[in-house]
Amino acid sequence: MFTKQIVGKTPDEVIAAVGAPDSIQRSGKDIDTIWYYNRRTKDPVTGKVDVSVEVIFKDGKVDRVSF
Repeated sequence: MFTKQIVGKTPDEVIAAVGAPDSIQRSGKDIDTIWYYNRRTKDPVTGKVDVSVEVIFKDGKVDRVSF
């Protein structure tokens, strides 16, 4: 659900959908920025809260999400 809400979105669209990140890391050439969301999502299989989710931006839009 979290991933489907934000993949392909701009930073402003992500904030509108899921709120501001807990922290931001600027990255290298291949990746623009990584946003971190802490303890905001749940694993759909176990129901446990995820410690951190990485939202990876490339070319100004969410490229992928890593749990």
